[in-house]
Amino acid sequence: MPRLPGSPALPQVEARLVERLAGWGFEVSLVPFRVTAASLEAVSVFGAGIGVIGFGAFPLLVLPLAGWSVALLILSAVATVVVVAGGIGSGRLPSRLEPVEARNLEARRGQPALWLVAHSDSKGQGLSLLGRVVAVVALAVGVLGLVAVLLLRLAGPVSSVAAALVCAPIVVSGGILSRSGARDTSPGAVDNATGMVAVLVAAEALRDRLDVGVLITGAEEYAMAGARVWAARAETTVPFVNVDGIDVRGRYHLAPHRATGSRHTDRVERHVAHGIRAELERRGRSVRVAPFPPGVLVDGRVLARFGQPGVTLSRGDAATLHVVHTRRDSPHRAPIDGAVEAGRAVAAAVRLMLVDGLAGTP
Repeated sequence: MPRLPGSPALPQVEARLVERLAGWGFEVSLVPFRVTAASLEAVSVFGAGIGVIGFGAFPLLVLPLAGWSVALLILSAVATVVVVAGGIGSGRLPSRLEPVEARNLEARRGQPALWLVAHSDSKGQGLSLLGRVVAVVALAVGVLGLVAVLLLRLAGPVSSVAAALVCAPIVVSGGILSRSGARDTSPGAVDNATGMVAVLVAAEALRDRLDVGVLITGAEEYAMAGARVWAARAETTVPFVNVDGIDVRGRYHLAPHRATGSRHTDRVERHVAHGIRAELERRGRSVRVAPFPPGVLVDGRVLARFGQPGVTLSRGDAATLHVVHTRRDSPHRAPIDGAVEAGRAVAAAVRLMLVDGLAGTP
């Protein structure tokens, strides 16, 4: 079912999670916080603005105008869009969107030496996650090209071909990003019902241990708001395994998140990544260890910025990215088998790491 932050479906999901975890002996707490989709509104504003700039830059680059005035006009327009979008995203400028209540679910039986993490919400957009990745890459190419062409433009007008090659990716990427507004339309099966299932499977398998905690974040789809709230209040630096999007097709993707802090956190991060990779490969699965592509944002990145070492586990391919954040991310698209397999592998790897003395706290 669709689970946009603030929607009536989320409390139902949270109630089921609480019931299941409490039945395994966890002490469960729900921590509410307020959040808006201002970050997504900011991306939409930025996309629309940068697209208009790309469209308007074409005649300025080819017409016989003073080069310095063209550069000043385009750069000023870009700066204005960045300031306005940044102001909306940070809350310095008003947003038309009302805040909603979201909640983090925290379950523990003792002092956790490792957290199992997944997010509970989903969102629909006018673009898939694959579309966002393509847009971010195209925008980067277009901006770099624009800088180069502006330097050439100081000497005089450039050819229409050169201008088109620079402006086209900016216009296209801006148009795609302008569709970033959130809708309560995606069932969120891959993203991230599968992650919650995997974490529950792992938590059940590890229910005999008192040193494993479960964190189900809220409002991940709103710029990882739940992870920010939780990490800002965390008292200790404890490693995590974040599960976000498990398809039954494609390779496993293990993304280590470099934590700010001491060498100890880097060592723990590598230990966690190695342990999960080894367990998946023992089960005959192919694992790619690498950062996520541009435009793919997960809770793990936020936790790492607050000093928590860990990894994010996902599985899929380009077809998976093409359905995420759309109506097509439905249960028939993501059979539960993949999530169960991932959860069992995570549990086995975590058990071995904890037996080996993964302490988590420096």
